[in-house]
Amino acid sequence: MSRYIPLNCGPQKLLGEMADQRQDFGETVSGRNPEVCGRSAWAFSGRNKWYTAVMGIARIQVPQSSSGQQPTWMVAHYFPEQGQWTDSVYLDFAKDKRGLELVEGRLEELPVPTEKHQDIILFLIDLLRAFVNPRKLGKAQIAGLRVRLGPREFREPDVVFILEENRARRSNAFWIGADLVMEVVSDDDRSRDYVEKRAAYAVAGVSEYWIVDSKEQAIVVLGLVEGAYVEAGRYGAGEVAKSVTLPGFEVPVTPCLSAGDE
Repeated sequence: MSRYIPLNCGPQKLLGEMADQRQDFGETVSGRNPEVCGRSAWAFSGRNKWYTAVMGIARIQVPQSSSGQQPTWMVAHYFPEQGQWTDSVYLDFAKDKRGLELVEGRLEELPVPTEKHQDIILFLIDLLRAFVNPRKLGKAQIAGLRVRLGPREFREPDVVFILEENRARRSNAFWIGADLVMEVVSDDDRSRDYVEKRAAYAVAGVSEYWIVDSKEQAIVVLGLVEGAYVEAGRYGAGEVAKSVTLPGFEVPVTPCLSAGDE
């Protein structure tokens, strides 16, 4: 699901006006039971202590400031409405930010990862690089690198790999597709990795997709067959997950999911 999108760029004079107002707002505004307040609005987010652009993500009731001032509503119109973001506008806006994905022309903010989440990612990337680098099989990267899945569709996988034969699809700014993607399931929205990203990676032709689930103590390996994923293996505690795209690459489930517990 889409989340509030934090703004930390834009015309400096407008940001200056906003900076004077931001201390007047309190806790995060919930969009769960919203009241209509217009097509585009600004609200103050108690989570990241900054203004949040609400452009079709949710319609919310915006709090009044103690001074009677209101946020600079016009700033929201400097950006496209949700669903209307293009590749070029997204890349320009997100070039100095992490955790912003573009999904069918909509901005989505990823949750801030937990320490456990990062420990598992590091375990996976260390094993993957130890396998592919000496063999010169390709390039492996971790979250933060953008992968273009199609028009108006960019994701930031937790772990992503592209074969050496496909190196032409790599660039410093982003990769075009991938051969193997791994996602560590986040409990804030488990369907994102199990449903939404599974569908997106399949449409983009990603050959192999791993779902790493610490809650279920399992690693699910999916292989692409005729445009759809089929389960190549579901591995639990004490077992070893095996890759289809990289024969010989294996990940022991228990050490992986207990990474950082020492």
